[in-house]
Amino acid sequence: MAPSPPNEQSNPSDLQSRVESLERTVADQKQALDDLRAEVQRLRSVVHETAVEEAPDSEQAGTELATSEDGATERDERTASAGEEPSVQERADEPSGSAAPAPSPSARADEEPTADRASESETEEPSPSLLDRLATRASLSSEDWLNYVGIGLLLFGVAFLFKYSVEQGWLVPKVRVGFGGALGITLLVAGLRVYSTRRRLRQVLLGGSSATFYTTVFAAYQLYGLVSYPVAFASMGTVTVATIALAVQQDEPSLAIIGTIGGLGTPFFLPSQVGGVSGFSAYICTVLGGACAIFLARGWRSLLYTTVFGGWGVLLVAAFRAGVVGPRPSDAWALQAGIGVSWGLLAGTPVLRALLRARHPHRWPVSSLPSWASQLVGTDCPAYGLVMASPLLALLGSRLLWDAGPNTWALVAGGGAVLYAGAYGGLRRASLPRYAPVHGLVAAVLAAYGLSEALDGSPLLVAWGVEGLLLLVLARRLDEGRLRVAGHLLFAVLTVGLAGRLASTSPNAAPRLLRPAVLSELVVLGLALAASFRTRRRLLYWTYRSVALVGWLAWWAGELIPVTDGISYALVVWATTAAGLAALAPRLEDGRFLRGATHLIFAVIAGLLAAQFVRADAADLALVSVPALGRLIVLGLALASVRYMQFAALRTVYQNVVLAGWLAWWVSELAPLANGQAYASAVWGATAAALLVGGAWANARSVQFSGLATLGLFVAKLFLVDLASLPALWRIALFLGSGIAFLAISYLLPGFMVGQPKGAGASGGEVSKS
Repeated sequence: MAPSPPNEQSNPSDLQSRVESLERTVADQKQALDDLRAEVQRLRSVVHETAVEEAPDSEQAGTELATSEDGATERDERTASAGEEPSVQERADEPSGSAAPAPSPSARADEEPTADRASESETEEPSPSLLDRLATRASLSSEDWLNYVGIGLLLFGVAFLFKYSVEQGWLVPKVRVGFGGALGITLLVAGLRVYSTRRRLRQVLLGGSSATFYTTVFAAYQLYGLVSYPVAFASMGTVTVATIALAVQQDEPSLAIIGTIGGLGTPFFLPSQVGGVSGFSAYICTVLGGACAIFLARGWRSLLYTTVFGGWGVLLVAAFRAGVVGPRPSDAWALQAGIGVSWGLLAGTPVLRALLRARHPHRWPVSSLPSWASQLVGTDCPAYGLVMASPLLALLGSRLLWDAGPNTWALVAGGGAVLYAGAYGGLRRASLPRYAPVHGLVAAVLAAYGLSEALDGSPLLVAWGVEGLLLLVLARRLDEGRLRVAGHLLFAVLTVGLAGRLASTSPNAAPRLLRPAVLSELVVLGLALAASFRTRRRLLYWTYRSVALVGWLAWWAGELIPVTDGISYALVVWATTAAGLAALAPRLEDGRFLRGATHLIFAVIAGLLAAQFVRADAADLALVSVPALGRLIVLGLALASVRYMQFAALRTVYQNVVLAGWLAWWVSELAPLANGQAYASAVWGATAAALLVGGAWANARSVQFSGLATLGLFVAKLFLVDLASLPALWRIALFLGSGIAFLAISYLLPGFMVGQPKGAGASGGEVSKS
């Protein structure tokens, strides 16, 4: 439905706002239309390539169709001239395609766009890639390259002639300077008289004239001392103003770039103390203001890039010289004021022009980059990076200039963060979705820097973690990719810092488990775990949880190892964590991460326990020492985790590993005692009997097989270890007792042993027949 016309009696301000809103809508629709046209062009190129490949197969069919159509046309003409209908024989001789009824006008209308699209796809070539554009650019044989090479060779030739003339004594300094001025005037006149159709040649000549004038003034003042500083400075300023005026008059961005570079470089080409820092700051701000005004009016983005990089380069060098190299001048505040003004100009001008364009697109058209730049970055490359770089470079220049305390810089950065956060909200309401995220990112960076100045150590880690989590929450709610990247980067820095803190824990340090500085590390790990729920990509989801889990385990290890028998306590905590993960895995929709983490933790614990069993020393109190009880608790937790395993094979592996640890635990605890191997063998035999009886009673074949394996290990130990290490009486008692015990078990539980059928006698006779 078409929108109703505005009421004639409406408020003029309301009508104006509606007009501006419609203009913004039209601009957005134009952008969407441009994107659709680019996609259509890409699809047409694909269709064109496919049509070229299938052309040999379709030529014959097309020829036959054309022949049949020609024949039908001739018959139609003969029939029309005779005023008769086609005969039945003629109709029978026509191909099936010609016998079809004539298409309706609507059908022809539907077919015509298809033909137009086919013809356009045949004439249009696919858009070249970046490498193709570079290759085309490098292989040009037009007058452009002749212009570039020609002006370069001309200037080099003049320089060589100049040098030779000086060596031969032909030219005195005044004549040399006059020769340079004459050359600049010649190039200027030639550039102004060139036809407007030879734009590239005109650019080269006018740019060469400006460069020649700058060089001539520099030589007259710095090399020969023919003019005073005020005259040289005025001459440089005149060249700058004239070059920029020519750029505006001729609509040449390259001339504006040359004039801006020359203007910014004038204080370095003509070093002097005249004017001091105050004059320097005022001059630089004037040049930057003029360049920004031209960008605002003309939209030359190449000029903006040059202004930002050149302006901040000059200001940072001046701040470094004033605050670091030499004594700080008395009027350093003027340089600080210049830094502030430059920040406002360079960061605010692109945003101001974007706001004006959003309201009046036809008055503020999109500017174009030079051809060489558009070949590299395309034709639509907003200055987002420049907006972000200016406040950070302004803060850097201020830090170079002043030796203020950390609290001062924390306040400055915090104020900047608040300012840019407000700008982020305002730009979102102003429908500038491309510039708003950049300001939010600057606010995040400034806030992180302010926290680093105000806090130190653990509070800083917590503050950065909270900020990173807030950035991820805002990024997901507002769908801002740049805020999401800032949050991830902040957590990456946190991970590195936390890893350094955990790795620096000394094994001989005093326990510090309940200190606030240590508990803050747990807070950071909790924030990283919470951040995993704010990510949409599975890889990042697993990364955050892995970092949180590894940090949790490393934190306990670092806090408990300095304690006496701290390794045992740490292993118990690790095993408890793994058992808890195993119990949580079935209750979550995606428990793969928890199951994998459980297996990895228990694998590490198994390796550490194996190393402890191998090098176990005699304990003061066997079976009841802290290391012994800790290992036993770890084995119990691993066995308790078996019930949550998904696969039977994994459950069997865990059961057998726990059984091996159980047997090794008794040997490590009892072997150091007198005749301890006999006690250990007795436990092994009792374990084998218990497994066999319990497995047979519960009809659990895996338990029975484990009992048989234990029984085999028990017998092997009797012959390989106990025969050589035990006294005779102990050997006799062990062998007789074991034999009698197993015979009694076999007699009392007939038919329940592995491979023994039910109903078989104790003597193993045949089964009676009924």
